[in-house]
Amino acid sequence: MGNMGSTVVLYGRIIVGYPENISIGDHSRINEGVILNGRAPLIIGKHVHISPFCALNTAGLDISKKLEERNHIFAPITIEDGVWLGTNVLVNSGVTIGKNSVVGSGSVVTKDVPPNVLVAGVPAVVIKSLEA
Repeated sequence: MGNMGSTVVLYGRIIVGYPENISIGDHSRINEGVILNGRAPLIIGKHVHISPFCALNTAGLDISKKLEERNHIFAPITIEDGVWLGTNVLVNSGVTIGKNSVVGSGSVVTKDVPPNVLVAGVPAVVIKSLEA
């Protein structure tokens, strides 16, 4: 990995593409079956929990062009400190998930998520604030 903090725990098999572009902060946990595709920078903060079978994909397809002219495009993903991704979450390229937010199982994150919220759904939307 490009940069891995102290006491990072990887539970089981994970798939990593372009590890030189991936950074994982201290005390983070990544579970079985997770896919980390680091074609662009993929930054995972401190105390982040990524549940089984999540996919973080910094690559996409430029659909603004005709079929025969479409190319892959790349944009960074940032998962800020304290985030929890439930099982089977997909995080698309160009997304930032704000500090201390929770993403419900099976969600597809297509846009930035503010700090301290619960999001869920396809596409993921804010369900409620998690601030005290």
